[in-house]
Amino acid sequence: MRALLKEIEAMPTLTRFGRVARIEGLAVEVTGAQGAVSLGGQCRISL
Repeated sequence: MRALLKEIEAMPTLTRFGRVARIEGLAVEVTGAQGAVSLGGQCRISL
């Protein structure tokens, strides 16, 4: 099991890029990342 976990951790992460189109309250609308994140999904926003 530990070997499998090490293999999973070694897998490269998928990076997608988009742009913040609008911020309203706690909601952030992003364009350009179609299919990468679904409604309610998580993403990292950096400057």
